[in-house]
Amino acid sequence: MRDLSNVSEMNTACSNAYRDWEQVIIAANRDYEIDAYNMARMRYLSAISIANSMIEIAPCARPVVGALLVSYHNLADLFERLKQQGEAAKLHQTLQTHIHKLAYQFPDSPVLCWGQRIACEQLYLFQQRNDDPALFNTNQNISPVKTGLSSTSNLH
Repeated sequence: MRDLSNVSEMNTACSNAYRDWEQVIIAANRDYEIDAYNMARMRYLSAISIANSMIEIAPCARPVVGALLVSYHNLADLFERLKQQGEAAKLHQTLQTHIHKLAYQFPDSPVLCWGQRIACEQLYLFQQRNDDPALFNTNQNISPVKTGLSSTSNLH
């Protein structure tokens, strides 16, 4: 089994992959802005692939988790713009499940806690925009974590 004691730090290979990811995501966003949706889709899929390879190296590094979140959310936004809400919903749910599994693996990671919150919030916002229960797997339909004090915080 590989040593994951420094999973929150990016090594040289991961840093190089991150630079590649940045170039791909910038190009995909440009394609999206000029309505070159097929090219944007291909680039977002490439960005997801790069982000997943970085997750294998440094699953608790904030830039890596951020890259995964951005890649999935940008592709989901593209599908939503193309009126393919089913595909967008699958992406939101896949990302949420992926981050949840990582957080379960690394329960002390504040970065993965942050990633879970972002993924959950984005799924919730998507659900609010697309009020169609058929789009969602009810087992993964989770509302976002609210910041601040909860109603149970006063319990002793």
